Amino acid sequence: MNETEEVDEKPIRVALYLRVSTEEQAEKFGLDAQKSAVEALVKSKGKLKDGREAVVLAGKAYEYIDDGVSGTTELNERPAFIRLKEDVLNAPPGQRPFDMVAVYRIDRFARKLRILLDVLKFFEQYRIEFTSATESIDTSTPFGRAMLGIMGVIAE
Repeated sequence: MNETEEVDEKPIRVALYLRVSTEEQAEKFGLDAQKSAVEALVKSKGKLKDGREAVVLAGKAYEYIDDGVSGTTELNERPAFIRLKEDVLNAPPGQRPFDMVAVYRIDRFARKLRILLDVLKFFEQYRIEFTSATESIDTSTPFGRAMLGIMGVIAE
């Protein structure tokens, strides 16, 4: 490729994973509040050279909501996470349904470090990044991956 050719930039497609486990948590960290925070994060990422948004929501089909599910529940027992995983596994070879999964906070995703690390390993296998709307953690950077481990210990 010579210097005058431009690479066709594509927006990063983001899936949402939202979770509340109790009525009390729903009041503090309700699903609407979580979704609004993730949407604000997506909008804050700027634009591509051609003016399109750099980061976009992947669509309603890629909103995964586990309502009434504890953060200590194993991933294979969470209906929305099971669907997320199936969407990734059932995508055509070499394709992904989304490029990144965004959560409100790490503890909304997992309260056990082992669960967090297991899912990150799965995401890495399929080149899917992971980010938190409120904790400035982005697994596309080495610092973000290191901070995620620390935040996982704190959440536990």
